[in-house]
Amino acid sequence: MKGVRGRRVKTIPRVWQNHKTPTGRIYSTYVRALLDRLGALPKAADIWLREGGLLVVRLHEDEADLERCLNPKARRVSQASRIRRRMAIARTQLARIEAKLEALAAEHRASQNPWDTR
Repeated sequence: MKGVRGRRVKTIPRVWQNHKTPTGRIYSTYVRALLDRLGALPKAADIWLREGGLLVVRLHEDEADLERCLNPKARRVSQASRIRRRMAIARTQLARIEAKLEALAAEHRASQNPWDTR
């Protein structure tokens, strides 16, 4: 509902100058999907959205690094285990961020007055 007073337009918090780069697309795709799933969020949630998007980009980059390490010609098994550990920590952080965003969205929906038609 564009133009309705009191409603916040879904916007993606800026991280890079250009979101048309491959990492920018990964970030914006994730944040858009999250906004579509959760609906309207308070302004304070922008920090959590940005951090969640950055974690998704970091996980994507770590997956690419892990593939390079597991290449039979690379022989970087010890580095691969470090990357796996780092990815596990990032996934846990991402799950916590998504839980926090879901709580913020539920709180925001509950605080909205359904009879307010300004």
